[in-house]
Amino acid sequence: MNADPDRQLRWVLALVLMAAGLAAWASTGYFGRSFLAEIALWAIVAMSLDLLAGFAGLICLGQALFFALGGYAVGILATQFGLGALTATGLAILLGLVAGFLVGAVVVRVGGVFFIMVTLAVGEMLHAFLFTSRKMGASDGLPGIPRANLKALGLNFDDAGTFALVALAAAFLVFVLLDRLAASPFGLVLRALHGNETRLRALGANLWAVKTAVFTLAAGITALAGALFAQLNGFVSPDLAHWTVSGQVLIIVILGGLGSIAGPALGAVVVQVAAHLLAKHTGHWMLVLGALFVAVVMFAPHGLFGLLKAGLARGRGRHA
Repeated sequence: MNADPDRQLRWVLALVLMAAGLAAWASTGYFGRSFLAEIALWAIVAMSLDLLAGFAGLICLGQALFFALGGYAVGILATQFGLGALTATGLAILLGLVAGFLVGAVVVRVGGVFFIMVTLAVGEMLHAFLFTSRKMGASDGLPGIPRANLKALGLNFDDAGTFALVALAAAFLVFVLLDRLAASPFGLVLRALHGNETRLRALGANLWAVKTAVFTLAAGITALAGALFAQLNGFVSPDLAHWTVSGQVLIIVILGGLGSIAGPALGAVVVQVAAHLLAKHTGHWMLVLGALFVAVVMFAPHGLFGLLKAGLARGRGRHA
C-alpha cells in the first residue's frame, strides 16, 4: 500500500513550476526577475505553513511572526552590527528555529480555535513591538539592507537575475526537504496526528514533542524566506508581522491545496500573478481575489492540487 499516493503528482507539479520559473527568468528583465524572486519566497512561506496546517492539522495565523523575525534579524545584524548578509541569513534561520521552539512549546498545548487565536495574538504582539520600537525603526522600518554575496564563487546577489535563481533554488530545496519529510515515518505520524490525535495519544506518542518539532521547523523555513525577502527589497517594516500577512499565506495554502506541498507553491504563483495583473486594472483587486478564494473553497475544497488530481483521474478513466 502506498502511504503517500500524491507524491508522484506533487513532484511533477514542482518540476513544472520550476521549469516555468526558469523560462520566466530567461525571458524577463530586472523587474520581472525581482517579481519572480518574490513569488518564490511566498511559495516558501506557503509550503512551510502547509507542513503545519496540511499535514499536522495545525491551522496557524502566526507565520508573519517568523517571516518578520527573519527579515528584521538580517536587517539589524547587517546594518547595525556590520555582519555580512550571508552570515546574518544563517543567524536569522537559527533565530527562527529558536523562536519557533519557544513559541511552539507553549502554543501547541492548546488546540482548535484556541491555537489559531493564540498564534494570531503572538504575531500581533511582535507587530506592535516593531511598530513602536525606535531601535527597530518603528513605523519607518529598517532601510539599507544589503544582499548576501558569494563573489569568490562568481555569484553577485546584487544582480536581480542571480538573486531570482537563488530564490528559486531555495524554494525547490524547501520542497525537496518537505517532500522527504512527508514520505518519512515522521510524515506518517503527522498524518495520523491530523487524522486521529486521540488514537495517537492512546498509542503512547508524545504529541507535544511532535507538534513542537513541526512548529519549529516551519518557523525556521519561514524565517529563511523573511531573511531573503528583506534582502530582495533592501528594507523591512512592521507590516511584515501584521496578521494580514498570515491570513494571505493561509489563503494561498488553501487555494493551492492543503497537504500537497507543491499545491501551495502553485497557489503562491496564482495569487501573486493575479494580484499583480488585477492591480493594474482595478483598485478593488482584493475583492476579486476574495471571490476567487470563495469559489475554490465552495467548488474545489481540495484546492488547485485537488483539481489537477481529479482531472488526471478522469483522464485515466476515459483511457481505461
